[in-house]
Amino acid sequence: MPEATYPIKTFAELRMYIAADMFRYMTSTSAKAFLRAWYIAGFRYTFFMRCCRYLSHRRRHRPIFWICRIALRHYSVKYGFQIPWQTDIGPGLMIGHYGSIIINPNSRIGVNCNLSVGVLMGLTHDIERHMFYYPTLGHRVSLANGVKVIGNVHIADGAVVGVGAVVTTDLDENAVAVGIPARVISHSGSAAYVGSFLPATISLMEEAAKTSN
Repeated sequence: MPEATYPIKTFAELRMYIAADMFRYMTSTSAKAFLRAWYIAGFRYTFFMRCCRYLSHRRRHRPIFWICRIALRHYSVKYGFQIPWQTDIGPGLMIGHYGSIIINPNSRIGVNCNLSVGVLMGLTHDIERHMFYYPTLGHRVSLANGVKVIGNVHIADGAVVGVGAVVTTDLDENAVAVGIPARVISHSGSAAYVGSFLPATISLMEEAAKTSN
């Protein structure tokens, strides 16, 4: 598995990740907003997913880790989300509706991204080289219903992929792509889909941008 970009090693980081996820739904991080967000399938799932990722680094908390894993498994079956807790996912993940979503654990998803029902992020296998390739998403990427992203594909920051599209090649920054195979029709970006996000996540996106440059 590739080196983690979003490992969640401290309790402060865990709180920030959960707050960032909640903010995407509620535009608030208050206790009242948390209680309201708890009834949203996507937030409830990502809550236990974040807890598992944090607790995996805490040997003293193994019993709590396994309780969270059992809860995560329960909601995976209930809602249809197959997003392993090992998957490297930045804060601010928003899952619009419950239903089948399948993410390979070696995929990488950036900060403040949207996933919709029917999304698949899967690997490709180069038999001759004995290599596996996995997709990655940048920040503020929005994948609509039924989108498939396969293999060694990078979708850059601010991109949007339309309903039912199949992405097999890289998409550049702020690209809007549709169709099978996906083709770019504009560069209007994801601002209309990824509107509000926790201010604390801005520094993570800026830091990643400096690293990539």
